[in-house]
Amino acid sequence: MGLSPFGLLDPITPSLNMAAEISLSQKISLELGYGLDLNVNLTDWHESPEFRHHKYWIGSKYFIDGHDGNFPNTYLGLSFFKVINDYEKSDGSFLQTDVVFSYETAFVERRINGMRFKLGREIQPWDPILVDFFIGLGISHLRIDYFSDNFFDGGEWPIDSWLRPFDWHEGRFYQPDAQIGIKISYLISKP
Repeated sequence: MGLSPFGLLDPITPSLNMAAEISLSQKISLELGYGLDLNVNLTDWHESPEFRHHKYWIGSKYFIDGHDGNFPNTYLGLSFFKVINDYEKSDGSFLQTDVVFSYETAFVERRINGMRFKLGREIQPWDPILVDFFIGLGISHLRIDYFSDNFFDGGEWPIDSWLRPFDWHEGRFYQPDAQIGIKISYLISKP
């Protein structure tokens, strides 16, 4: 079982990431993970679960030197992930097919599906604690949809493009994806 504290540093959707990993052989393991939204101000955490942020992932690791209980271990990995983020916004604007719309309130559905190739190194500073350092590069598909019954013509966006919110553009996009992380795990049994 492991926790990834770097998920808390995500500026858009901070979350506590938890994962379970099981060895399938001396060279291969499988990881299942889940990340739950952690709002910095817990009093603003939405009471309804449908307005919380969720991350899911499944991944595999191939240990280059084997995974026989001796550390450190270097691995190559492949992971597939999904992010579900539904939320409400007030008094804002967004771009839809080259037209700016404004709204008083809007419901936003944000979905990300992607995959990453990972390179990592596991060390064991104390038994049974395992620390996994990793980087990942891949591609993701982002879908952002706005829903409201009070859209109106928003004119021009008044601020330079580099200050626009991350969900400014409604639509579907492919984008590069990168990840740097540390996972701290408690070993239930040696591989």
